[in-house]
Amino acid sequence: MGHTLARSGPIELAATIEMMRTGVVYPTHNLQEIDPACGGISLPKEKIQHPFQAFLKNSFAFAESTRRWRASRRDDQESRGVPTPVRAVRAGTARL
Repeated sequence: MGHTLARSGPIELAATIEMMRTGVVYPTHNLQEIDPACGGISLPKEKIQHPFQAFLKNSFAFAESTRRWRASRRDDQESRGVPTPVRAVRAGTARL
């Protein structure tokens, strides 16, 4: 695919929404050892089944800009065998 530059954030957002929709969490690619300083943070080393309702995603980009995205399930509709819709909101931009 090559380097996606500014498009990497939306690509990662779409992948994370798909993980939330299916209830599957994929591991960080090439994660072999977890630093002890990361104690208390759940970092799966293999694909796990773990339903979740919301997430916050950070994208660090060139030109010292940061994008934060949050998404949550919309539970205002009864599930009728159809995947629950997901609502994504761009939380903001911050300059480092």
